[in-house]
Amino acid sequence: MINDLLTQATCMVTVPKETGIIEIGTGWLASPEGHIITAAHVLSTDKTTVPTEVSVKFGNGEPMTAKQIAWHYHHDHGLDVAILKLDSLPAGLSPLPISLVTEVEGDCRLAGYGKPLMNRSSGMGKFSGIYDCKDNSAYRLFLIDSTALAAEGYSGGAIFSDKLQAVVAIQVEAARRGGAGLNTVLALPLYRVAEVWGELKELAKPMHMNTIKLDLITVRRQLTQQFDDPGFDSFCMDYFPQVFNKFGRGLRLDEKINLLLDYCRRTPARSQALLDALQNHDREL
Repeated sequence: MINDLLTQATCMVTVPKETGIIEIGTGWLASPEGHIITAAHVLSTDKTTVPTEVSVKFGNGEPMTAKQIAWHYHHDHGLDVAILKLDSLPAGLSPLPISLVTEVEGDCRLAGYGKPLMNRSSGMGKFSGIYDCKDNSAYRLFLIDSTALAAEGYSGGAIFSDKLQAVVAIQVEAARRGGAGLNTVLALPLYRVAEVWGELKELAKPMHMNTIKLDLITVRRQLTQQFDDPGFDSFCMDYFPQVFNKFGRGLRLDEKINLLLDYCRRTPARSQALLDALQNHDREL
């Protein structure tokens, strides 16, 4: 279910270049207000040519325009991040939980648009240490061992810690420095992103508060009373397409409700999204 959480919040970022080449990278939803984080070099490595707008696309949705509101790039210091902003957030998308840790271990995963396929895929890795650019801990990057993720196109993708159940870094480079091997990924910790984009500090707090435990009995009763079968299909298609796609022909309403509740139980960060969606639906009636 963690992969479902990651993929629904992951977008392709496309940036046309003057040469006619289209640069492709990965971004991810970081706030309910439509903030998207990606790597600065996906947009440009030259401050004078950074675009003010780029195109982003979530899953099978339509391309949307996102405004560039922050760009910070300094290769020697390992700083490589851009912040984008959507005017409005499509229904059914939820931001990823965030953690500003300075150290991390264990397994991790990422969803993104690695080349040459240029469609959404995912891969696993393992945190293997740290790399201090210029031998300075202020310029720290996380090292990740991963054959799957050491590829172009994943730049800007959210590095999700299985242990912490949150995004802790963004992928910025398939390592070619510091003696790292070809299957090593360099990732910019989010605590460093927060140093140049202060809003991330505020976003990190409520995201953990939103990891709530559902009262399954109460929510099941509410869903049963509020929806008939076609209405529940429409609700899930709008807000939880990952669950809707698992509805098979002949599945009863109670079975569909159980699929949704099980998804939220296994993916706690989506529990608040369910409560918010029910509130939105109530207001629309």
